[in-house]
Amino acid sequence: MKRVFCIALLIFTLAAVTGTAQAQVPDQRHAHIRLIPETTDAGPGWPIYIAIEQTLDPGWHSYWINPGDSGEPMRVKWALPEGFAAGPLKWPTPKKIAVGPLTSFGYEDKAIFLQEIGVPWELPEGPVTLRADIDILVCSEICIPETCSYEITINVPGEAQDNAAVIDAAYEHLPSPYPFNVTFWEETGRLFLSFDVALYSMLSTNMKAGTSFALMPDEWGLVNNAAEAKIDMLADQRTVIVSQERGDRSLDGFKDITAILGYTDFD
Repeated sequence: MKRVFCIALLIFTLAAVTGTAQAQVPDQRHAHIRLIPETTDAGPGWPIYIAIEQTLDPGWHSYWINPGDSGEPMRVKWALPEGFAAGPLKWPTPKKIAVGPLTSFGYEDKAIFLQEIGVPWELPEGPVTLRADIDILVCSEICIPETCSYEITINVPGEAQDNAAVIDAAYEHLPSPYPFNVTFWEETGRLFLSFDVALYSMLSTNMKAGTSFALMPDEWGLVNNAAEAKIDMLADQRTVIVSQERGDRSLDGFKDITAILGYTDFD
């Protein structure tokens, strides 16, 4: 069982506020979201994944955890029964989206986010309702913040569903952690990252498959988002150097770089 209550509010452009704020009715939303549980038959103590499927109208986009030069990431706030708990939101690999002089990281068309929901050992008998309040900023020539409340009910007698295939497919679009030693530094206005040669082999394989490489740190300001990443192999044939023009954020005190090395298909 699923229910949704939505409010969409107008308006600001990418550059500046224009016009007068107006209310939109729910059927004018540009982001259409479904909550899809891994299973609707949850057992005591066994966590389940919820897929947050986001479908955007043509010409509209939303934003990644690091939105880049503009925008705001989606925010999900769960209202859960006692004993249930939500884990961190898992973000699919974004793409670069250029609008005028700005380059953002985000999504077009469809994206599926994942969130693990912990289930208590003392599970209530009968149906259990899980609710998510979702705030999402969608942009085209204008930007519109949309707020929706979604409810799904699990453990309804006679209504068991298995959506594991949806969860598995969503995992394929998550950035994969890489077991490579990484060092980083800045020099001559560029951010440099050093990896071992196994990464280069992975890059070569994926590039031959028709994809392109993008460096997208998950924190703001480390690189110039519009710039292209450069890849070089050192003469030792064991070290790969990836570099990109620096952003505005200082690296002082920045002890760890958590970056996504995405094989992003721009076709």
